[in-house]
Amino acid sequence: MLPTPSTSHVSYDLVYEPAEDSYLFLDTLSSPAETAWLRSRFSLPSSPRPSPLPLPGSRQTPTPTPLPKSTPTSSLSPTPLIVEIGPGSGVVVAFLVANAKTLFGRDVLSLAVDVNPYACRGTRTTVEKALAEKRPERRVAGEKERGGKAVVLSENTGGDGAENGRGVSHDEDGRNEGGSIFLSSVNGDLATPLRPGEVDVLVFNPPYVPTDSVPATPTTTRQPEPNPKPTFEEQSALLTLSYAGGPDGMQVTNRLLAQIPEVLSPRGVAYVLFCRGNRPDEVKQWIRAWEPSSLPSPPPPPPPRRSRSTQSTQLTQPEIAGRAERWHWRAETVGTSGKTAGWEKLEIVRIWREWEGCG
Repeated sequence: MLPTPSTSHVSYDLVYEPAEDSYLFLDTLSSPAETAWLRSRFSLPSSPRPSPLPLPGSRQTPTPTPLPKSTPTSSLSPTPLIVEIGPGSGVVVAFLVANAKTLFGRDVLSLAVDVNPYACRGTRTTVEKALAEKRPERRVAGEKERGGKAVVLSENTGGDGAENGRGVSHDEDGRNEGGSIFLSSVNGDLATPLRPGEVDVLVFNPPYVPTDSVPATPTTTRQPEPNPKPTFEEQSALLTLSYAGGPDGMQVTNRLLAQIPEVLSPRGVAYVLFCRGNRPDEVKQWIRAWEPSSLPSPPPPPPPRRSRSTQSTQLTQPEIAGRAERWHWRAETVGTSGKTAGWEKLEIVRIWREWEGCG
């Protein structure tokens, strides 16, 4: 079992405390089925792949956690960017970053975005502590791989980014040793601060409890540290933002869902938590009905064989262009609580694009 990151440094008077919904993310994303799916999508293959996109006909089997036959990854693919929206204490993003080699089959880059500046600070510390606990393991592994040579690990794993933008470490020969990096805790509203098409894995544990209203989003700041002494009204508003989901519990979630098609990369996947009161089955049907993505199509298959009496044919340009509209959205439940958390049962839905193929 993978260790749960410590959040003992976080003030729960200001930040959402890890609860059953938080731990459901840890259990789901580290389950054998979901880890296999993530590794098949993001891990580096043993041999180079000519295209970063799946080949036509790579349909996944209709199971709750399908494994893609062909995935949008290659030996030259960029390091996956993991982003948690609304991390609170940071326990989920810290878990993903610290255990990236196990979960994704490779190191990752990561970000967190939260409207609560105290959550941003707490998340940064949670991730830094989780990565620090991994350093002895990496040092031992590095020494074994290098025949006993010591490896000096970079300290550039903080929230302000690394000096060279990568935060890599160097061994005695000056070579770079990769490692998962936490880039920053960004004080912002949902996915607004993110560049389009850059996020490979998005995780969102939203405020899902039905309430009469949702507090106004506070003004975000670029200040390095929040006010150490917030007023009682500020504390109350920040905590309310962590659970208040509006009349149907979906007001904030709907805003994030609308941003998913823009922020996800072609290989991107989002994990979003719902309670039963949010009617997740209806939400999944709605997502599957989203307009097909206009991503570039995979390489077309060779023309079909013809008999000698039949003139050979080739794919026309309109036929090839039409393939660009066959990336369809998928949404499947991959984790459930099986219990009650507060007032509702919980489930985690995976949202991603899939090439449907052409016959």
